[in-house]
Amino acid sequence: LCVAATLAAEAIISTARSEGCDLIFMASHGLRGRPGAVLASDTLSVVMDAGLPVLVSSAAEPDPPARAIAIIRDEHRALAAVLHTWTRLLSLARVKDVAIESPPMRDIVHYLQTIQATIHHPREEQHVFRRLRERTRLVDADLDELQRQHARDADLLAGLDGLVESLERAPNDAAQLAATRTLEAAVLRYADLQWDHMGREEAAILPAAQRHLTAADWVDIEEAFDSDPA
Repeated sequence: LCVAATLAAEAIISTARSEGCDLIFMASHGLRGRPGAVLASDTLSVVMDAGLPVLVSSAAEPDPPARAIAIIRDEHRALAAVLHTWTRLLSLARVKDVAIESPPMRDIVHYLQTIQATIHHPREEQHVFRRLRERTRLVDADLDELQRQHARDADLLAGLDGLVESLERAPNDAAQLAATRTLEAAVLRYADLQWDHMGREEAAILPAAQRHLTAADWVDIEEAFDSDPA
């Protein structure tokens, strides 16, 4: 369907209503370099006046800060999905009063040890934390705490690895059940650490990085986070 009109926003709204649309999708250039920060006038008019859900996607090419932050947040979302899955599996086992199957537990610990502890955290410290310390002292306390949490993360993962091994070696049903409950308590402590860690990064560190890091810093950060691990 193609409609010719002088006022684009009015034509979009009128057509969407006459066609019985449930959703309007629009691509907006917005403010260059900050996708989604400001909507173009036609897009804003549609959002405000349509009376329908409007999904807006940026048509602008994201700049290095936006791309780098998107990668970091994607990695956080991946971790959040793992944590939700892990705690849910253990919660269901508790509700059913059964022992958890050990292979998924082993897979999750292995993922966290190989991706979270040995790739994501070192990249944060080397490429974001280090540069931010060079540009400002305003978030030193947060950075200090985040690096302590990185060390704590490694310690907790080592303990979780041992608890999964205990689950695997449990000689009978009662021992497996006890090992499951011990593992769940440790996983909840680990998850609490990660929720605090990701929240602190996204509330304090990423905004500070956007304010204080240079364009060259962001190019290097994007390249580092977008590269395959060696």
